[in-house]
Amino acid sequence: MLTIGQVARLFGISTKTLRHYEAIGVFRPVCYGRDNGYRYYEQKQLATLENILWLRSLGVSLDSIKSLSNARKIESAGGMRSILEEHA
Repeated sequence: MLTIGQVARLFGISTKTLRHYEAIGVFRPVCYGRDNGYRYYEQKQLATLENILWLRSLGVSLDSIKSLSNARKIESAGGMRSILEEHA
């Protein structure tokens, strides 16, 4: 499990960005620490975050990314293809 700070450092983004993504429902931690309230992410979530950040770098809106993420299509090649075609 990785903390929010560790994930932020891995991707060169701020913890504020991760909290924002969580608040709007784009990318959520897998669990929260019972005693400390820390956000924890699993290793397998990192690929999803990488896709989110890549789509953002291409100018894809957070609303579009949220739709993909909620439909669990952000992890699939077909889902990524559809959002890129729509964006183009």
